[in-house]
Amino acid sequence: MPTSVHRIMELTRDPSASVQDITKVISTDQALTANVLRWCNSPFYGFAQKISSVNQAVSLLGFSTISSMVIATTVRSIYNRELSGYGLGAGELWKHSVACALGSRILAVKKAPALKDIAFTAGLLHDIGKIILSNAVENSFAEIQGRVKREKLSFVRAEKESLGFDHTEIGEKAAERWLFPDSIREAIRFHHEPLQARDNKMLVSFVHVSNLATSLMGFGLGCDGLLNPVTEDVLKSLSLEEKEFDIFCSDLVLSVSKIPEFQENQIGK
Repeated sequence: MPTSVHRIMELTRDPSASVQDITKVISTDQALTANVLRWCNSPFYGFAQKISSVNQAVSLLGFSTISSMVIATTVRSIYNRELSGYGLGAGELWKHSVACALGSRILAVKKAPALKDIAFTAGLLHDIGKIILSNAVENSFAEIQGRVKREKLSFVRAEKESLGFDHTEIGEKAAERWLFPDSIREAIRFHHEPLQARDNKMLVSFVHVSNLATSLMGFGLGCDGLLNPVTEDVLKSLSLEEKEFDIFCSDLVLSVSKIPEFQENQIGK
């Protein structure tokens, strides 16, 4: 992660930080400035007036939302690569992760509004470990697939049995190295098994349900998208009945359509 991103994360957690402090850090990076303004002016936020400065963006959106946006624009270049081990073409992990981030945010707005920004970031980063493990998974793919079929395991469980670790564990280590808070790290580690989370079960459950919904809609499905099913207990823990889940999926499709990269059909380019 660039130094500027770490600095912004620090400032957004500092109660004494000002709008000017964050504006100064973002403004030193021309590409980051352009991307933040592009997201701010997208239909997703729906401002009636054009946002023409970083200072205005930070003032209107608040520190937490700006932090999520900065992380999103920063990791795009990392996520855009091809991950053949997971059957994901160039840009597909980015597409999947942004959709999962939006879904996690939607669920948070409905169930726990105070978590909406951290839910977005957790959804965005949940599969970061796949970038690190792709080559190892590709080399062991036949063994992993064999375990899924013979032993009726989820893909992530078969991954761990074959490699000794899985993408959630590796992702958690990456997030720790990047100094993300414990809640984000726990969401990454347990997004396939949210009821095992110790301190942030609701946040992790948002990511878990969004991950499945995103895969069902075909956003970066990959080879494992439907081999890590959502559990009924998780839906019950969120009081998410079938009708409400359908509404959530409709809201997610609408939100995705308002994101700049999806609008411009730039995924994979």
